[in-house]
Amino acid sequence: MVLILLGSGMGVWTGSDASLWYNGLNRSVLTPPSVVFPVVWTVLYALIGVCGWLIWRGTFRTQKIVKMVYMLQLVLNWMWTPLFFHYHWVGGALAVAIMLAFTIGIVMVLAPRLVSVLMAPYLGWVLFAVYLNVYIWWYN
Repeated sequence: MVLILLGSGMGVWTGSDASLWYNGLNRSVLTPPSVVFPVVWTVLYALIGVCGWLIWRGTFRTQKIVKMVYMLQLVLNWMWTPLFFHYHWVGGALAVAIMLAFTIGIVMVLAPRLVSVLMAPYLGWVLFAVYLNVYIWWYN
């Protein structure tokens, strides 16, 4: 629940900045309608939260490393929105998104299988976001 609230808070904080600037950008034809993003992120934050609970509750060989990388991916996740929507730093946001995808992949490789399966939609969405970010960076 905390992750959903933090993610929503980032969206509210940058919401007014996003509308005028974002709507004026050249965007990919694959860009979903704006209404899709909060729905997808709510589901993803719920999955991310369950994964965090599993990571902290579990006992496995790579747990200490997975905890650190999991926290890093959360920080990167929270960094992207203000960089992109508030500061309009598309290139910096792209670098953060790439690092985010990489850290999610590390968690998936080192964590127990259930965590990996639950993180897969998150990685897929972030990779799609990387594509959308690249498109905006390239064509604007």
